[in-house]
Amino acid sequence: MSLAFALLLGLGACGQPQEVEVTQERTLARTDTVYAGASAEDRFGRRQDLNPREDPRAGQAGDKETVPGYLRENLAWDVPEGWVEQEASGMRIASLQPGGDPDADCSLILLKGSGGGLDDNVNRWRGQIGLAPKTHGEIALLPTLALLGQEAPLVDLDGTYSGMGGEGRADWHLRGVILGGEAYTLFLKFTAPAAVAAAEEAAFDAFCASIRLGDDRGQSASEAPAQEGSGESGALNFDLPGGWINVGPASMRAVNLSVGTSQCYVILLGGQAGGLVDNINRWRNEVGLAALSATQVEGLETIEVLGATVPLLDVEGDYAGMGDEGSDYRVFGVAVIRDSVSVFVKMVGPAVEMAAQETSFRAFLSSLEEM
Repeated sequence: MSLAFALLLGLGACGQPQEVEVTQERTLARTDTVYAGASAEDRFGRRQDLNPREDPRAGQAGDKETVPGYLRENLAWDVPEGWVEQEASGMRIASLQPGGDPDADCSLILLKGSGGGLDDNVNRWRGQIGLAPKTHGEIALLPTLALLGQEAPLVDLDGTYSGMGGEGRADWHLRGVILGGEAYTLFLKFTAPAAVAAAEEAAFDAFCASIRLGDDRGQSASEAPAQEGSGESGALNFDLPGGWINVGPASMRAVNLSVGTSQCYVILLGGQAGGLVDNINRWRNEVGLAALSATQVEGLETIEVLGATVPLLDVEGDYAGMGDEGSDYRVFGVAVIRDSVSVFVKMVGPAVEMAAQETSFRAFLSSLEEM
């Protein structure tokens, strides 16, 4: 039995910008990423993250193998009238000159993983324009623009721009959005003299709204043909919940899905891979909770997964695991432990967002079947 992996991504509008004429449409085409074999960190622990106070193009982020291949291959956008598209380099997958002004710059950067997290990246941008850091609470109140169908925090700053440590330029403007999660992070950033930025703001917002996932020019992700295949060597079939995105297998993730900033993935490991109790307690430790005894694990709510009745872990707390961190996160997890191949299904994200996805997660678990 085969499964079409639906790639559903509803595209929203970036507010109500003034009308902007589009003169070009571009689809990014690159070869697919091949991911390296698993390390202990890939399987169970935390992976090393990019220093959040460095530019996303620096250091290990320069390795193209750290970027989700499917997104890199299929992102498309519309170039606003008067903007000049330039050759992208480094970690940039798009590089444009807004309004054709040589002092203006717009970049789109895609990183695998959290990219350092929202708070540190917002404050890195604030530091580049000479402003003091904001608190987590203040950053949580930022306005948003729609990017790839999700609400992405919007940073809109005036000051003296020093960028990557260069000479400061007075009366400058920085406008950018960050869409981040455990699987990938997108940075869309526009810097220019304040007068140029004001003139091109609507065009920037329209450019943001035009970024989409589609195999054909002019085709949104929701219209894209379904992607045939499944997790690891066609081992699993499942139904993709509405609004969820198949990001594509990565490292040890045989199935790798996202919705909003929450991530859901399936890992297949040979043998018992540490057993049920140790894996449940590893997930509990990621949100700062004490270990359970075997008896306590047996007392957890159970759910049917792949023909087995298994405990369903549902915990909340400050999350620190698998390269991501966040306050007030929620984790769902199940482990089907077998002597041959064990199956681990985990979903993690902000608690408010996860509450809205609990029914979908349970339906996803119920739909899993082996081929």
